[in-house]
Amino acid sequence: MSQTPPPHDPDTPASEPEGEPRAGSGGEPRAGSEGEPRAGSEGEPRAGSEGEPRAGSEGAQAQGGVAVPQAPQAPHEEPAPGPSDAGTAQAPPDAGQGPGSGEPRVPRGLLDSAVGVLISPRKTLRSLAAHPRMAWAFVVVVVLSALSTIAEGPGADPTAGVPGAPAAPDGAAAALYVTRIVGGALLAAGLLAAGAAIVHALARLLGGAGEFRATVTVLGFATVPSALAIPAQLLPALPLDALVAGTLGGLISVGLFVWVVILLVLGVRTAHRVSAGRAFAALVLPFVVLGVGSLVLIIGLAVALVGAFA
Repeated sequence: MSQTPPPHDPDTPASEPEGEPRAGSGGEPRAGSEGEPRAGSEGEPRAGSEGEPRAGSEGAQAQGGVAVPQAPQAPHEEPAPGPSDAGTAQAPPDAGQGPGSGEPRVPRGLLDSAVGVLISPRKTLRSLAAHPRMAWAFVVVVVLSALSTIAEGPGADPTAGVPGAPAAPDGAAAALYVTRIVGGALLAAGLLAAGAAIVHALARLLGGAGEFRATVTVLGFATVPSALAIPAQLLPALPLDALVAGTLGGLISVGLFVWVVILLVLGVRTAHRVSAGRAFAALVLPFVVLGVGSLVLIIGLAVALVGAFA
């Protein structure tokens, strides 16, 4: 005879078999409990820890469980400078300056400086003002004066054509010619020294700060273009019309005079670090004073003569 099971009460939990523990009970540890370490715990190192190299490290890359050596990296290259960096690049030092210091270079020689005044006057005069060469300046004016006198020639005998004048002795014309050459050279050197002293004093009064040696040097080298007037002195000897030769000679002389004046102003301005106006004033004032003084002297003599004969 079969037994009928008792009715099931919905409020009473269903009984479980005693032999099989529940998941998470004390018999079987749960995932992540102390019995079984969790992923990333101290028992098993995580990926990228010290025990196992991370992917992309220097040791190797793990692909499919097999260690594959890493390909060598390309060397790092600096990017090429762009257009915006072109203006920030350091420019090479100027040819007329010392290496990397901005200071004018030392003059290479007398002939090099003389040629530099003609083709690059600003840099050359700046170099000569920073490193004065007084001896070179005197050599320049002496040589230019001697060449100018030589180009003029010995000239005619001054006693020729004078009635009753005795004939000049043999060699007198040659001696006079040599005297003119030497005397002209010495006069040019003296004028350079005296003119430089006057211009230097006036430039200092006008706020200049240059040295006397620099003043002599720039004034002497500023006369270098006058050497180009020597060929103009030979024009009368060429088969040209007298009017044409005279016109060409006058134009060349005027052009060279303006050129020399410009170099004189530039030289004084560079040597004394003053404005162009003050440099020009230092050059012109001596002539103005000399002209005014001569005019006053002539007027005074005329008044004295008129008073004496009145």
